[in-house]
Amino acid sequence: MNPQDQLDYQAWVDGELPEVRARALEESLPSDPDARTFCDGLRNFRDVLRHHEPTVALPESRDFYWSKIRRAIEQGGASPAPFRSPERGSPYRWLGWLVPSAALALALVWALPKFSTRPAQPAPVAMAATMVGHEIEAPAAEGITTLTFYSAQDSMTVVWLGRVDIL
Repeated sequence: MNPQDQLDYQAWVDGELPEVRARALEESLPSDPDARTFCDGLRNFRDVLRHHEPTVALPESRDFYWSKIRRAIEQGGASPAPFRSPERGSPYRWLGWLVPSAALALALVWALPKFSTRPAQPAPVAMAATMVGHEIEAPAAEGITTLTFYSAQDSMTVVWLGRVDIL
């Protein structure tokens, strides 16, 4: 089958041939098995394309999006009522100060103990173990001497370890 015949059969399957030429192709189709196979393939392909073509949704362009908004504004669509604060003398006017005041009070209660000027008190166990402001010498092991000092002002205990001949 030559390329011109293929174009003719394709136009005939698509319904684009004049009646005279279409009748001539229909009459020659039963005697030509290649033409029948070619036309059946074209019909099947056309049906597959028609019934299984994917649908593609294109996203809206920026201009189209803003044009929809502009049209809605021009049409004067109903807009929500603007927020209005309570009138003077209204019993609900004080509610506007309630939330900020509560947040400030909570922040102060949380922050005040951190800024306390009281000196830190030593734990009772530390006071019992050492005497405040005094040095205590206790033997630890043979040849090693320990010397412990506690400072209440600095809330700190210092322990020195050394050999007997150095101390």
